Amino acid sequence: MSILLADDDRITTRVLEKQLRARGHEVRVVHAAADAWEVLCSDSPPLVAVLDWTMPGVSGPELCRGVRAREGAPFVYLVLL
Repeated sequence: MSILLADDDRITTRVLEKQLRARGHEVRVVHAAADAWEVLCSDSPPLVAVLDWTMPGVSGPELCRGVRAREGAPFVYLVLL
């Protein structure tokens, strides 16, 4: 399963990435909301996005609202940390 992990805390992302990869998931890590938005708007977004609540620029909840507002886009499961 493809998973996007977006968090500005590099230690948190390293720990979560290691755990997810150990369970066989394909993980893409970004450290800013703008980068997460770019991945989520791509032609083949991940099935799951794990987002930090507070990131520089745009918060996790704002990012979720933007993803849900897009019409015709593939469904993405969103998890806020």
